[in-house]
Amino acid sequence: MDTLSKRFTLYPTPEADFGLSSRDSCGPLTVSFSNLSSSGQSGMDTTTLSFTWDLGNGSSSNANTPSPVTYTNSNTSDTTYYISLITTNAFGCNDTLVDSVIVRADPLADFSATTYLECAPFQIDTSIISWTNYPLINSGYIWEIFDSKDSLLGTGTDPNTISYSINSPADSIILRLIAVSPFGCADDTLERSFQTIPNPVPNFTILNPQGCSPLSLNIVDSSSVGVSYEWFVDNQLVSTNSNPNLTLTNRGRIIDSLYTVKLIVTAGGTGCKDSVEHNVTVFALPEANFSVTPVCEGENLFFNDLSTSIDTIVSWYWDFGDGITDSSQNPIHLYSGYGWQNVSLTVTDSRGCNHIFFDSVLVYPNPVAIITKSGNCEAQNICRGQSVSLLDSSFIDALGAPITSWGWDVDGDGIIDYNVQNPSHNFSDTGSTTVHLYVQSIYGCVDSISLIFNVFDIPDIAFDFDTTANCGPLTVNLQNQSTGRIDFSDWTIYTLDSLGSRQIMLNDTNRFLTTPVTLLPSYLADTTYYFELISGNCCGSDTLTKSILLNPLPVAAMLASSVEGCTPFPVNFQLDGLVKGLPDYLIMNFGDGRVDTIRQNFLINSIGDTIYVWGQQSNTFTNPLNYDTTYVVSLTAVNDCGDSTVTIDILVHPNTVQAFFQANPVNGCQDLQVNFQAFSFGGSNVSWCFDYDTLSNLCNQPVAIGTSFTHTYNQAGTYVAAQFVDDGCSYDTAFQIITVYPAPVAAFSSSNFLCEGDTVIFSDQSLANGASISSYLWDFGDGDSSYLTNPTHVYDTAGTFTIKLLISSANSCLDSIYQSLTIYDKPDVDFGYTNACLNEQPIQLTDSSSLNTGTIISTLWDFGDGNTSVNVNPLHNYAAPGLYRVSLIKISSNGCIDSAFHNINVFPEPQASFTYSRLSEDSCSLPQQIDFINQSQGAQGFLWDFDFSNNPGQDTSTLVNPQYTFNNFGVFQVALFAYNQFGCTDTIIKAIQVSPVPEAGFLADTLSGCQPLLVSFTDTSQYNFNGPGGVNTWFWDFGDGGVSTILNPSHVFQDFGSFQTSLIVTTDVGCSDTVLGPIIEVYPRPVANFQINQINAREFKLINTSLNTDSSTIYRWRLGDGSTSSLSSPSHRYRYDLTEGGHNLNICLWVENTYGCADSVCVNLELSSLQLNVPSAFTPELDVASDANVFLPKGHSLREYTLRIYDKWGNIVFETNALDEEGKPVDAWDGMHYKNATPLPMGSYTWRIDAVFNDGTVWFGKEYRNGTQKNVGSVTLIR
Repeated sequence: MDTLSKRFTLYPTPEADFGLSSRDSCGPLTVSFSNLSSSGQSGMDTTTLSFTWDLGNGSSSNANTPSPVTYTNSNTSDTTYYISLITTNAFGCNDTLVDSVIVRADPLADFSATTYLECAPFQIDTSIISWTNYPLINSGYIWEIFDSKDSLLGTGTDPNTISYSINSPADSIILRLIAVSPFGCADDTLERSFQTIPNPVPNFTILNPQGCSPLSLNIVDSSSVGVSYEWFVDNQLVSTNSNPNLTLTNRGRIIDSLYTVKLIVTAGGTGCKDSVEHNVTVFALPEANFSVTPVCEGENLFFNDLSTSIDTIVSWYWDFGDGITDSSQNPIHLYSGYGWQNVSLTVTDSRGCNHIFFDSVLVYPNPVAIITKSGNCEAQNICRGQSVSLLDSSFIDALGAPITSWGWDVDGDGIIDYNVQNPSHNFSDTGSTTVHLYVQSIYGCVDSISLIFNVFDIPDIAFDFDTTANCGPLTVNLQNQSTGRIDFSDWTIYTLDSLGSRQIMLNDTNRFLTTPVTLLPSYLADTTYYFELISGNCCGSDTLTKSILLNPLPVAAMLASSVEGCTPFPVNFQLDGLVKGLPDYLIMNFGDGRVDTIRQNFLINSIGDTIYVWGQQSNTFTNPLNYDTTYVVSLTAVNDCGDSTVTIDILVHPNTVQAFFQANPVNGCQDLQVNFQAFSFGGSNVSWCFDYDTLSNLCNQPVAIGTSFTHTYNQAGTYVAAQFVDDGCSYDTAFQIITVYPAPVAAFSSSNFLCEGDTVIFSDQSLANGASISSYLWDFGDGDSSYLTNPTHVYDTAGTFTIKLLISSANSCLDSIYQSLTIYDKPDVDFGYTNACLNEQPIQLTDSSSLNTGTIISTLWDFGDGNTSVNVNPLHNYAAPGLYRVSLIKISSNGCIDSAFHNINVFPEPQASFTYSRLSEDSCSLPQQIDFINQSQGAQGFLWDFDFSNNPGQDTSTLVNPQYTFNNFGVFQVALFAYNQFGCTDTIIKAIQVSPVPEAGFLADTLSGCQPLLVSFTDTSQYNFNGPGGVNTWFWDFGDGGVSTILNPSHVFQDFGSFQTSLIVTTDVGCSDTVLGPIIEVYPRPVANFQINQINAREFKLINTSLNTDSSTIYRWRLGDGSTSSLSSPSHRYRYDLTEGGHNLNICLWVENTYGCADSVCVNLELSSLQLNVPSAFTPELDVASDANVFLPKGHSLREYTLRIYDKWGNIVFETNALDEEGKPVDAWDGMHYKNATPLPMGSYTWRIDAVFNDGTVWFGKEYRNGTQKNVGSVTLIR
């Protein structure tokens, strides 16, 4: 036993403690210290202690009690000072105490303005003032506005509500902002002065402030010198000259126009403005206008003055364009010819204002009536009973075209028969007839003509033959029996070929044929001869066709399938297609005692046609003799016109051939070889079939030729061997049965793709094929064998082995089979690795496995963390530190598998992290001071790099929580590197962006235009910063109340006027700028409108009621019929024939003012059909009141109208010409006599109506079903 003792001395630890006179107050804060430390050991006082003070402001002390210290705060947030005391005793033991002092930041008032000097009125608000809020040090604000005499003009507590306008020039105010502290610190106050600049003095005089449109103003300027000018008329900028030339027009002719002329002058040095304005009156001009209805040539024109004025028109001056003038208000004028005439009317009012109106007046030409006709006869000859086209060849000058109405009287009875232009008529009587034509143009101008025509007939054709025979050759005489006027004749004799085409035999143009015609028969079929006679005159022709049928002579013909052969010798005879001449029947003698009479049969083919056939004839000729025999076959064809015969010789030989052969062996195992030897007699040709089907008489194998032959039967079965012998004519056949036994088929399978040491299983798959297998013999190729049916075997080495199986069946048939078997070796598996830090991954795994034969085709890594890989040399990242068991499995191309494993260590990493805060007041200015707060985990050392990407290693720090000041704009990559005890590191890099203010700017693609005006704005703002980000917020103010927040907006200015545009752009970090853009001028747009006043059925006055127009306004009319006009309110007559139906038209007006602003409007106009509908019956005593009680024609727009009713003796019983204001008939016949008011008896009465519509169109009468128009007709009075 041994003992060791030692003595230890424990010294007391002192206790550090101190007191502060103040811990929390506004700066500057003076703090006194009191040392309260103790020695911690009885008998020892504080004199034995030493002290080390850190006063937190960069100063220190070793005194027992240091002197008071004054702490300050110049920042915009509270500042904390940390004070520490280390107390140490004589034994070197120490204690530490840390306490803190908070110095509150003083409040800070801070604002600025984009401008402090501006022209009056000077609006002072947040649009020019920006202020900075410090919520940590300011609890509230007070703003105050004072004038130059310190009088309070406004006050408030929210800087966002600062608003005051200095309206007078040469004036000033003081804006004061007071910031209040939440901790009771002294208020902070900031004052700034704002001033307005003196304005210039504008003045001018207008010497002629009123007058007729257009009025050129005489302006005299007397404004102060050194200014620029802007002249406005009704708020539209028109000039920048000192004495502008301004011409004003009246905006419309319904009132005088009042304009305001405004002058704005701008001082050259300051840009300040002032304005003055005067009023100008522009008298409305009278509007000259007139209407006139176009007339036909030789008629008077009646001019109707339609001029208007807000004043009194005192004079008219007409110029008719033909050298004649007139000063009356509504003149009458007659032109010497037709055509367009340019007419002008000048009117003057009592104020001396005048206006001239131009329009074109049309005098329509009269048509010229001309009659022609269709047909081949002379000009005035017509064929009876044929429809002839009566052709209107009338013409009219293009100015009056077209001719729209025709009246044809084709029988001279005074009644219109047709109202179409070119009617067709059938004249039923021969002789002379008179045709009258009445034509009228679209404008009602008329002409007529009469013409006499002669009417006659076409000829009547007939002829006959002098014979009725039908067997040829045949001679025929033709007898022409035609009557009537014959101008020409044409004889044609022809037949038709198989395609139906004519084969001309004779063509003659003589009226009578004097030479007989000989007709020849066909030897194939019946022949039809056609006789055609065509005779005619100018009225046309007629055709008569007759025919004669000639029967043919019969023609016998046949073919034999063969004319020579051995007995028995079958022969077929072909008749169809060879026999001609349509025989009634055939007689066939075969020469061997057989005679047949043959008649045609019929059959129906696939398309439904009936075909007549004789049929193919057959006969077998037999020679029982020992020598050749000839048979003579004859065929006779017979019909009513005669007969004919044809013969064929058939030669038949006798039969002399014998077949015989021997086969050896006749039975045996599969793959049996048999020898065949021929012993036939009399044959020259020998052929063999070794598998003959006696049922179908077909050979199942190719035929062999020769006297002897050896054949191998590869398949088991029973076969018939056949020998065929012939001498080219006679033939014979011999047969022999061959039996072939089936052989077994050796086969086996084994497990494949085996590796060394695996057990191989062999499976017998042999086939016995009808007999059992009696024995097996296996040879495994490595010296071992077996007699088992399904043996197993193990190979202990790799290599390729040949396995043989020999089998024997019960009938002693053998078979064998050989197969190769490969045994493969296994791979040798291993790999390399390294340990790593978690953040220094991936870990490289290196495969070092090998294989003697074959290739490694499969790799599988298990990384021990649930993840795997099939790459050969993978890289792997672990999600957490730790020890991992990694395994590698390899598979060869032959399926052999092996594996290996190792342990890998992954060390933990530190986690680098930090945040930062800006200490500078303005984030868009320099310098920028940043406070960095380290938040890393698991680290023992640090390195900061404040410009890592641009200047690595230049600006660094090893402090835990450093501060750094950036003096340039840009993006700075700040890197923090953290280290731990395993040598593992982590790095974090953050980008700190110090950004400038952007420069706002933009362009507008259009600065002026018509309302609504679409303007596209393009942002051209600049952001001179190389770092990321940029302008990402846009606020557009279009000056008309509209705003947008997109990059390049488009805006539609709906109202006219001048609009100031502006743009505020802001970057992604909140830096912004504002710019005023161009002033957009939007001009007023006219509003197109008009009314339609009807003058008559086809003539209209268009009254222009458009708004925002003046004397310089341009008008363009499209009148719906292709016509146009540039007049303000034109009149127009349409050229349609309204008796044929109405028309729907679209009238459009396009208006353009002096600014180029335009508008258009279209109105539909319906031209009603001009018709007069006449009833055919009425009943005065009908109980129900309706149109059926009276006889009243229905129509409208009539100018002249006369209705007369006649009884059957021609007496007038009713007459009227009454029309209402719309031109409608109003006086109805009620069945009473119009003079004595007595009831008239029931019956038929004749009416006659003469009517003209208000556009001059003549009503030709009621249209009947046959197309005729008559202005007379009948009406039935029913009682």
